[in-house]
Amino acid sequence: YKDALTQDLQNNFSASGTMHVLAVSGLHVGVIFLVFNFLLSFLDKKEKTKIIKIGLIIFSLWFYAFITGLSPSVIRSAAMLSLVSFATLLKRKPQTYNTIFVAAFCMLVYNPYFLFDVGFQLSYMAVLSIIYFQPKFYALLYVKNRFLNIIWSSLTVSFAAQLGTTPIGLFYFHQFSNYFWLANLIVVPAASLIIYSAIALLVLHWIPFLNTFIAILLTWIVKGVNAFVELIHQLPYSVTNCIWLEKYHLLLLFTIMVTFSLALVYRKYGMLIIALILSLSHLCSNLLCHYQTITSNDKIVVAAMQKGYGISFVKQQKCFLLTNNDKDEKRAMDYFRMKNKITSPVLLNNRNNKNSFISFGGKSIFILSENKVFNGKDIEKPINVDYMILTNNTYFSMPQLLRFVVPKQIIVDLSYHQKAIERIKKECESMKIDCFSISGKGAFIAELKR
Repeated sequence: YKDALTQDLQNNFSASGTMHVLAVSGLHVGVIFLVFNFLLSFLDKKEKTKIIKIGLIIFSLWFYAFITGLSPSVIRSAAMLSLVSFATLLKRKPQTYNTIFVAAFCMLVYNPYFLFDVGFQLSYMAVLSIIYFQPKFYALLYVKNRFLNIIWSSLTVSFAAQLGTTPIGLFYFHQFSNYFWLANLIVVPAASLIIYSAIALLVLHWIPFLNTFIAILLTWIVKGVNAFVELIHQLPYSVTNCIWLEKYHLLLLFTIMVTFSLALVYRKYGMLIIALILSLSHLCSNLLCHYQTITSNDKIVVAAMQKGYGISFVKQQKCFLLTNNDKDEKRAMDYFRMKNKITSPVLLNNRNNKNSFISFGGKSIFILSENKVFNGKDIEKPINVDYMILTNNTYFSMPQLLRFVVPKQIIVDLSYHQKAIERIKKECESMKIDCFSISGKGAFIAELKR
């Protein structure tokens, strides 16, 4: 339940690479499994009671999965642990990879669209990566000290999970948490401790003093975790933002990861050469994108925003932004900027919603954002402009407006209702003026030829 979380707190967890602890995931199902396995351990004495124990554990896992919404990661974990429990009952050694793929197969038979779910992809890639890479990472360093060995084991799990999920994370979320290893070292054990404490509080809430002690302990653990992730977020270079991957980049990164792994594990130098060639091609692709941005024509971009308006003036990798709602505009334009390797915009605030004449890239633009045009004054000759942008749901009479400004093209943003858009389009058609409505289009992009 995340409705009470502030946006700043969610940003802290996202930037520290620990957002997964805020979602019901395999971690939580694993904790539930361990709790019930411990509580029902007295049933291990006899074969008949052991069957009852396994039945109760499986029921508890799926009951938990249902009440938490049956997210793909929870279904995956519940299915895997159910299969492991059955194997234990049959006195068979669970085959890890078989368990994973049987769980995935059953999920996809039930709902093939799970394959395109981000949670499904991240969950299975994390588990596969941990199972395959963690033992290899762990074997790189022998640690005698028991405490340091636990830390090293936790770090290798974190590195393995991150290796498998990074391409998917970059593709969907466009950022990389540089201190994920440090954050997960503290937050993951703390998250498990929070769940144990919460279950203890639920079971023992009726005992005076003990319930208060558990509640205070739980409160301070949560506060400590929140303070820690905020500290991680504030560290220098905590997040690398604005990373854009196309689908072929995603496939390329996974291919590089697989070929490098094969080269290192099986000493296949041919695979190493292939991995290096693929890595070089990935770098060249990024360089080509930068070159295309640098050599591209100037652009005017009017973003589709529900509240306020945002107009970006793009010159190579530089961007100037005129807006009255910079937060929403940033979200609306982030994908465009990341894809085209454009730097963060220079903000030109227009919170007073004043009408503006702008010249950019040899083109003249008039932005109509308030009801009064030239304060009701008349002029001898109308001003010719290339673009007129209608925003802020400004009411006007087209014939009256054309006495002051004559545009070659009119752009209507999302602030206007559909009826108003249809009226403007009809008036533009009768006056032979090109009209573009952003509604349903995502954005208006005009490329200005040099």
